This record gives sequence, structure tokens and C-alpha cells, in this order.
Amino acid sequence: MKTLLLSSLILALGAAPGAQHWVASSTTAISITGDVTFTPHNMRFYDGKSISLAYFRTTNGAKFYHVSGTNPSLLRDNTLCGTILPITLRVTRAGNDISATFYDRSGPCAIFNYTVLVHYS
Repeated sequence: MKTLLLSSLILALGAAPGAQHWVASSTTAISITGDVTFTPHNMRFYDGKSISLAYFRTTNGAKFYHVSGTNPSLLRDNTLCGTILPITLRVTRAGNDISATFYDRSGPCAIFNYTVLVHYS
């Protein structure tokens, strides 16, 4: 019964199984992305826009993802890393704290910090 209720809640909230709700905790995350819903295949931002992700490796506890899709215009018409969509996302986690670093071809271009609020499984 609990599983059925949780599944119904996940569907109602629009979150995929395995999704995590990340609450923006840094000034840059609050100003640009807002809260996000993260899965290993997708990052959906506060305004409903998203980017596609493809996991490719873990190094020293950090998970790396290829980024694809269109460069979304997010809160206050900000973008993740300027006019070009970043190519890589590095995610590190310490307890409930998440650091999401985006990279373009020249190196790191944005760092956003979040706190995990809910983990759907």
C-alpha cells in the first residue's frame, strides 16, 4: 500500500522514479536555475526547462555526465554558461549537499550548489 501511494505521489509530482529534488542553496543556483529535479538522464530546472544527461564515468567520487539539448534560458533570462550549452556536468555530493559544476570547451564555466530535499526511489 505504501508503495502504491508513493508511486501515485511521484506521478502526480511529475518526477521519474530515481529522481532527486535539489533545493538551490548558493546565490548562483537561486538566481539562475532555481530548484532542480535530477535524474541520471535529465536535469529539469525550476521553470520546467531541461537538459539531457548521459553518465560516462565516476572519478574520486564525482560523477560526470555529457550534456545535450538546447541551451535553456532560465530564471531572469540567464543561461548555464553563456551563449553555448556546456558539454560536461560534474556532480559531487557530501551528505545532502550537492555541487554541480558545468564545463564548456575551455574549462569550468558555472558552479551551482544544492541541498537534496527528497529522493524518490
